[in-house]
This record gives sequence, structure tokens and C-alpha cells, in this order.
Amino acid sequence: MTNTTSQNRLVFLDNLRYFIVLLVVILHVSISYANVGAPWWYVVDANKHAFFDILIIVLDSFIMPVLFFIAGYFALNSIRQKTLDAFIVSKLKRLGIPWLFVVFFLVPVMPYLYHYTRAAAPLSFWIFWKGFVESVGDFNLIVVDPNQFANDMNLMNGFSHHHLWFISLLLFFFIGFALLYQVKSKFFESRKQSDGTSTQSMWIALFTTGIIISLSVTFVNYFISELAWANIYNVLIFQPTRFPLYLGLFVLGIYAFSKNWFTQYQLPGSSLAWFIACFILLIILLSLIFKLFEISHNMTERNLIPFWLIVTHGFVRTFLVLAFLVFLISFTHRYWNRPAKINQNLAASSYHIYLIHLPIVVIFQFLFLTISISIFLKFAIIVLLSTLLSYGISHYLICGFHKTEKCLGK
Repeated sequence: MTNTTSQNRLVFLDNLRYFIVLLVVILHVSISYANVGAPWWYVVDANKHAFFDILIIVLDSFIMPVLFFIAGYFALNSIRQKTLDAFIVSKLKRLGIPWLFVVFFLVPVMPYLYHYTRAAAPLSFWIFWKGFVESVGDFNLIVVDPNQFANDMNLMNGFSHHHLWFISLLLFFFIGFALLYQVKSKFFESRKQSDGTSTQSMWIALFTTGIIISLSVTFVNYFISELAWANIYNVLIFQPTRFPLYLGLFVLGIYAFSKNWFTQYQLPGSSLAWFIACFILLIILLSLIFKLFEISHNMTERNLIPFWLIVTHGFVRTFLVLAFLVFLISFTHRYWNRPAKINQNLAASSYHIYLIHLPIVVIFQFLFLTISISIFLKFAIIVLLSTLLSYGISHYLICGFHKTEKCLGK
């Protein structure tokens, strides 16, 4: 058992969530200066460095699944305090309404800068925006490889969620969970403290989750490229090979709350042991990804990728996510579980930072495009400016009109 008391919020999880959101900002700033993101990113700097390739692969390996886990963990307690209708309405207000505003009024800035920096005769923003909005009605079910964006500007000019794919998919998960909870609420009952949650049961839960997700990722990746994105009638947009990870971690979060993980029981293993596991699995993943890139560039048909490579990649990526999840939770639970004003403010602002940060990042990338300084200095400056501006808008203009609890989603 731990000394952590059962609270409406767990300080370390709120801290971890805003930390992950800040890593998302860093990831998006990095893409402009990396080789792997260059073909389809909104603003591409002429100078690039392999450091940013590595940084992107590392951050991309775990940040979004961890956010889905945290969302799932808080979902069960939230729905227990509301009726089905009230829960869904609360999520529509918190996720759906901000999504609508940002996707129509802030998001178009990013594809417009893609258009502006590449088109021989760029359109005015007003004409571009009207085309963006009108394309909402182009309901199609498509799977697109990111490299296609570099060869077909119409794909970038049309309506898309861009970074808000996370919000729409999360809303879909919440609604699906709410409907399931309405039918099988007893399935989600918390274990009584006297029943105990053994270390062995946690290992079994983590291992079982890892196996199921790994097999699902492998199955999807056998038919669809790792980098491909699916657009389901402009309602949901996501990477098919990552969908099992996101859904699996969301469900694991719900399960963890139902079994009193973190409030009464600690995860097994030490932070150091999990960090070493992360490092080893990360080295393996990097070697597998570089091998996949090498094979992909020297072949014309996807089905020629060795099956063992697809399987190994699926298992390594999945268990790396779980290793990072346990490491981050164990570390923050032990060392970052005390309330502090700055942490509370950042945690309260994290959702809105995620919503608005990317247009800000891309605008700064565009403004710094022709400035002749080190790309590492550009990177550091843009990370700092984007973070400060996103936080300032969130804290003073958005959360400033509401109580902190409302910003936290209580």
C-alpha cells in the first residue's frame, strides 16, 4: 500500500498529464527540423539534423498512449458521479465545443502556411478558409500515407482534424465507454480494499494487455503502413496501426481505477528497473524503425516487408509504451506527488495548451524560417515562445474566466 489518500484528483497524474502535453509541444516543434517529418509538415526548414529524427521517434513512441491511459483512469470516477446523459453532455461541452471552434478557426492557419510556402500562386487566406470549410462535406473513408501529402496539395488544403484527431478520438472513446457502462455498470465496480490487489495480478494485467495490443498492432500493420492515417468520413482521423494502442491504454486506465491502482496499491518494480527496460526497448525500436525505413525505400510493394519485422516491431513498440507508462507513473508517484501552485496552474491549463499550441508553433516556425541561426537555437526559442504563449492564453484568457476545478475537468 501507499500513503496516497483517495482524492478526486491524483496530483502526480495531473502533473504527468501536463508534462506529456509539454512533450507534445516539443515533438511538434522538432518536426520542422527533422528528416522524417519534412515531406508533409506545414513549415519545413531548409536545415535539418538527425538529432530531431531521434527525438521524434522517442517522443512519438509513448506520449499519446499515456494521455489515453490518464483519460481512461479518470473516466470511471467521472461517470459514477453523473447520469449517462449528463456524462456525455459534459464531454461534448468540454471536448466537442472547443474542438469545433479550434478546428474551424485556428486549425486552417496550419494547412494555409503549407499552401503558402509551396504554391506558385498562393490563395488569400479567406479563399483558402472557405475551401477548407466547404470540404467538410467530402465524406469519404480513406487511408492515406503521409508521403502522399507531398505530392498532392489538395490533401493538405482539404478539411482535416490535424492535431485535434486526439480530441475527436478521445470523445469517441468516452461515448463508447459511457454506453457500455450503462449496460454493464457492475463490471466496472471497484475491488474492495479487503480483497487486495496483488503484485502478481498487476503483472498479469500489464502482460495480458501487452499481448492483446501487440497482436492487434501486428495484424493491422500487416495490411496497412505504420505511417498511414485513416479518415472516417471526416468524423474520426487516426493512425490505424496506433488505434489498438490508444484503445488498449484507455481501457487499461479504466481497469486500473476500478482496481484501485495508485490510490491503494503501487505498480510493481522500481523506477530504475523500468527506466532501464525503456532504454533497452527504445534502442531495439530505433533499430527496427531504421530497418523498416531501409527496406521501404528499396522496394515497391509493401507486402515484401518481412513478417518477422512487422511482428517484432508490433511487440517492441507495445511493450515500450507499457514500460514508459509504468516508469513515468512510478517516478511521478514517488517524486512528484505534492501540490504546488505552478503545477496546479499548468495542470489546469494542459488541455487548452494542447488545443491551441500547434497553430502557434507553426506560425513561429514560419516567422523563423528565413532567420539564419542554428536550428538548435531556433528549436529552443520556438519551444519556449510557443509554451509561454499557449500557457498564457490558456491560463489568463481561458481558465481565468473559470475556476481551476472546471479547467481540470471536475
